[in-house]
Order: sequence, then structure tokens, then C-alpha cells
Amino acid sequence: MTIKYLSAIPIVLLLLLASIATVTAAEQSGSPRLRHFQKQPPADYLGRYNPLTADQEQQTIGQRLFDQHCTRCHGFGGVGKGLDGDQLTMEPAELIRAAQHVFPSDRNGYLYWTIAEGGEPIGSPMPPFKEVLDSKQIWQIILYINTINYF
Repeated sequence: MTIKYLSAIPIVLLLLLASIATVTAAEQSGSPRLRHFQKQPPADYLGRYNPLTADQEQQTIGQRLFDQHCTRCHGFGGVGKGLDGDQLTMEPAELIRAAQHVFPSDRNGYLYWTIAEGGEPIGSPMPPFKEVLDSKQIWQIILYINTINYF
């Protein structure tokens, strides 16, 4: 390596450490994009399991449903930056990160609860989808959310 490239290493390391610290601080301080995940679902949603097989067909259908009903706010792949997201009073949940770091232990029950009932129980403007999607479609979306590549 030349001296020119060696001198850039401390800067790159500093930027990497700063980004890790920012993510950690956001998670610990109740970042607006992560605070959605701090409540537990009601008892009737706890312990739900997905009755669908996590095969490619079901996940593909789930992705199509997610793209149709969820991406305008949550963004493609659940990054929380959909076209309509910045027009809301509360930023949409950043599913791609939150799913790995801050979901309650009962992930399927939590996802089913928030998709079916919407954001009112957690203080979010997300609409309820239980009148728009049937139970199978909600589970298909959950299958897709569980396949998003987390970092």
C-alpha cells in the first residue's frame, strides 16, 4: 500500500465507528423509526404462528402484497423511506433494521397485530388492513418481511 492510501485508513475507521455509534444511539434513545416496536401486542395476538409454508411461491405473493399495500410508506424492502412516508406525522417503521434489533420476542404476533389493527395502538398513522387483507394475505406479507435481508 502506498502512503496515500494508508493515510485514509484512520478516516475510514472513524466514519465506520461514527455510523455504528449513530445506529446504536438511535436504537437506545427511542428513535422515531424504532419506537413503533416498544409495545407488546394484546394477549389474543401473542403466540400466533404462521400457518403458511415459507416457500418461494408464498414469499413472492407476500412481496407483491407488500409492494402493493406497504411500500408507499415503508419503502421497497422495508427501509422506511416510501414515497408517502415523509408526508406522515410520524415516520414509517424501518422494518429492515428494526426487525433484527428491536422486535419483541413474538415477532409473528407483533407483525400480525400491527398489520391487522394498524398503528393506532402504537401511536402511528398506519391504517388497519384487516378489512383490506384476509388472514392468508397478512401471513404472506409476514413471510416476505421475514425474508428481507437484514444487516
